[in-house]
Amino acid sequence: MDSRRIKLKPEDRSPLAKQLERQIETLIEVGDIVDGETFPTPVELSRELRITRLSVSRAYGELMRRGLLAADERGWQARREN
Repeated sequence: MDSRRIKLKPEDRSPLAKQLERQIETLIEVGDIVDGETFPTPVELSRELRITRLSVSRAYGELMRRGLLAADERGWQARREN
């Protein structure tokens, strides 16, 4: 996943984790992120977006809970719902 597709808005009152979660979900739904596409680690993405690792971890955790993201020994991958 190319982090340049993520545009967080500081003026948005919602938490950064929620903004990130919504944006990734939308990118998956519209097909800009395809099933199996690899994601950066929370540490890498937090550095790229200049947000806390905790915000990325919260977003990833919620996306995993909802079946849109999976993690294994190869890393993080998108899972598109059918």
